[in-house]
Amino acid sequence: MLRKALVLAMGVVGIAALSPAQEMPEQFTGNVINMQGGGTARVVMHIESYSPDDEVLGLAKILAEKGQPGLQEAMFDLKDRGWVRIGPSLGYPIAVFRSRPTEKGRLVIGLTDRPIQFWEAHRGTRSRDYAFGMIVLDLDKDGKGEGKLLPAMTAKISDQGVVEFETLGTDPFKIIRVVQELPKKK
Repeated sequence: MLRKALVLAMGVVGIAALSPAQEMPEQFTGNVINMQGGGTARVVMHIESYSPDDEVLGLAKILAEKGQPGLQEAMFDLKDRGWVRIGPSLGYPIAVFRSRPTEKGRLVIGLTDRPIQFWEAHRGTRSRDYAFGMIVLDLDKDGKGEGKLLPAMTAKISDQGVVEFETLGTDPFKIIRVVQELPKKK
């Protein structure tokens, strides 16, 4: 299985929130590709605000103390920071958004609980244990780039105190032709 040890991907170590000079909201579009089954769909990621450091540190503490169920509950209670929409579906709320500078631009990360499908709950499949989803965009200075969609992950704190995410065993979906767009006015 693909194992991602992200030094608190949500932003505790070295991932600072975007500078206050950034205009909000932000919106990115691209095409998500299913590398195993084929097919593409348009993806839209809309960000109203980024998660502050104290909120993210609080989530890490909850994960360490109460495990994944505690983190799920805490994320459910958070104010939505934005949403992601894949294809013609309704947008799904994102609880945590972070951004950090990179050499070529910046990395934008969205983390949320994921919707458990009826058939998963009814059949009691192993996939129910993979309660989180993540979207990661690697952008240049012009807001263009590519990314990954990790639709089903578990979270835990390692013995070294690092937040680890483990995927369900499938490769991430690739996101191509990502561009920054002006969000539509309400």
